[in-house]
Amino acid sequence: MNEFLIDGLWIMDIDSGLCFFEENYVKWSLKDTQLISSFLAAIRSFTKEAFSEDIEFIQFRSRKIIFELSDQNLFIVAVSDPDASHELIRMTVKSIVKKFNSSFHYLIKNKHLVKEFKKVKSFSNDLQEIVNRKPLNVKLLMIDQIERHYKRRANRRMRRLEEIKRCM
Repeated sequence: MNEFLIDGLWIMDIDSGLCFFEENYVKWSLKDTQLISSFLAAIRSFTKEAFSEDIEFIQFRSRKIIFELSDQNLFIVAVSDPDASHELIRMTVKSIVKKFNSSFHYLIKNKHLVKEFKKVKSFSNDLQEIVNRKPLNVKLLMIDQIERHYKRRANRRMRRLEEIKRCM
């Protein structure tokens, strides 16, 4: 049994920064999953750009946010008690990543994870065994949100290319 409790877990698409799986074990005052994941993805991007290294964690007075990047480019973030052993938390987060990757390696490898995201909901049962808690809620990102994100990104690129051509 863990000597700490994980309060929340977000699994994000590393390219888009969109969260496709969220599981909470406590009530949060902030309920917007994409606002949370965008903020965390922005922090990771900033540290990557500014310092050329990945962020490992953020320490707050009453919480700690742990960042973990898996081989399959999934962004894993867990929130837990800041006084707990950092190594113990990291080992738990790594076991979550390992379980996720082993459960969905066929979807990740074939780049079908986003398309088959409903299968990811079953991961909640695996998590309960690892974190020894039942979630208050589990959220999955809808496929249309991801498609809209990529369309907006493509449209922005097209506008930029057109602006560059006009300037030439």
